Amino acid sequence: LETPPTHYILEAGKIVKTHIGSDNIQYHVYVDGFECDIVVTDKNLMIEIDGRHHSELKQWLADRKRDKYFKEKGYTVIRLPIRDSSESYKDSLRHQLSTRVS
Repeated sequence: LETPPTHYILEAGKIVKTHIGSDNIQYHVYVDGFECDIVVTDKNLMIEIDGRHHSELKQWLADRKRDKYFKEKGYTVIRLPIRDSSESYKDSLRHQLSTRVS
């Protein structure tokens, strides 16, 4: 598996902390055998930073199956596609946090 660059994950973590005020942010942790980029334990929130390989059919299908599993367990799952050096993921994260996380 391709791991997203650490700076994307750390920047997303800063946005989460600022936006929802949680200090319970964990990076690169395993939940039920799945590696997760960011988990906010007190909000049942999972954030995945998706590189290019997530658009390949096999990986895309695996991601949907995984998202369904975690949603059934009560998590909010946010996926942020990263394309090249785009910074648009930050705006997407802020928007999704404001509309999907209480």
